[in-house]
Amino acid sequence: MPEGLIRGTKVRITNGRYAKKAGIIDSNVCAAMVDFPGEVSMGYGVILEDEEWVMVRPNQVRTKFRKSTDHTDEIE
Repeated sequence: MPEGLIRGTKVRITNGRYAKKAGIIDSNVCAAMVDFPGEVSMGYGVILEDEEWVMVRPNQVRTKFRKSTDHTDEIE
């Protein structure tokens, strides 16, 4: 994994089906990702705020959050 995110790292998904949702890294995986079902690649298992577990590629997550007008929530 190029970014080397570890379990417990808070992230926000930047694109795809779960774009703009926040979650926590649960694991590093090598499997079919939610937005690329026919391809196996390295990625992260992410537990979303609503307890849903999804798999995303490293380029789909961001660890630093930007404040914007369309989000009033902040991740601590």
